[in-house]
Amino acid sequence: AWRGVEAGESRMCQLEKTGELGMFTSLHLATHGWNVNSDTPMESHLFLQDSLLEGLEIANWQLDAELVVLGACCSGQWPIGGRGMAELPGDDLFGLPAAFFAAGAKQALSSLWPVYSDTARAIVTAFHRFLIAGQSPELALQGAVVEYINSAGLRLRNSFYWAPFFLVVVGRPYRKQAGP
Repeated sequence: AWRGVEAGESRMCQLEKTGELGMFTSLHLATHGWNVNSDTPMESHLFLQDSLLEGLEIANWQLDAELVVLGACCSGQWPIGGRGMAELPGDDLFGLPAAFFAAGAKQALSSLWPVYSDTARAIVTAFHRFLIAGQSPELALQGAVVEYINSAGLRLRNSFYWAPFFLVVVGRPYRKQAGP
């Protein structure tokens, strides 16, 4: 785990250059994020300690991660309109999840809108706990959200707080084959 200055752009670039980044089976980035809002594809970005990490840079990484957790506001937004068009062709080309998929990740947990930090921490912590206990990512997320709703106060049970979190999977998940 890297925090503060250790989690800056130079560290990420160093991990990418040495190939270490591609050796991780999961990545968890707890930071601030920004969604696509201009005419430049892959302009979504994460805020690191000392810089911005843009989607285009992420898409050029070499990853083999089964799971990427983006604990960041708006990290899962994929535009489907705007730029003077009624509907964007190939919206899968834009946004942070698409950048991580282009880099080689297979699953991404992210959020659709700005998230309340305490809620994000509670849900993502429970998500990891359920994963460690052997649940699949989709069931881990479901369990984490249910646990959050059951433990949150009346105001924080509102769907605004827990509903932005979702899991996206590229391809089919690994399934054990039955038989001898």
